[in-house]
Amino acid sequence: MSGLLQAYSSAPFNITSGVTTIQGTAGRPLANGDFIARNAGSSSPFVSLNARVSRSFRLAGRLELQAIAEGFNLTNHANVVARNGNFGTGAYPDQPAAGFGRVTAVGDPRSFQLATRLVF
Repeated sequence: MSGLLQAYSSAPFNITSGVTTIQGTAGRPLANGDFIARNAGSSSPFVSLNARVSRSFRLAGRLELQAIAEGFNLTNHANVVARNGNFGTGAYPDQPAAGFGRVTAVGDPRSFQLATRLVF
């Protein structure tokens, strides 16, 4: 039996204004006449608990059959992978675009897999 626990604090993300600068990069909104710092947004923490159970059965001589059961994200935590960082052209921080900060991608839900392996 083995397990793996992964836990990360909230990852930062850039807040953009939805315009492109002369250099071709995403522009950032202004707050009190200054640009917002990079990585000013904060996402959600990441938590994933995985487990594996395996058992070996000797068949004949060096022939061995392994039975394996694995579970991923056993807590079924909704891990946010990406958020919409486009604040829009409104006044920061009072007038964000409708989709600002919304979750755009999440990690895989709880899943299980069974396997057998023949070792010779």
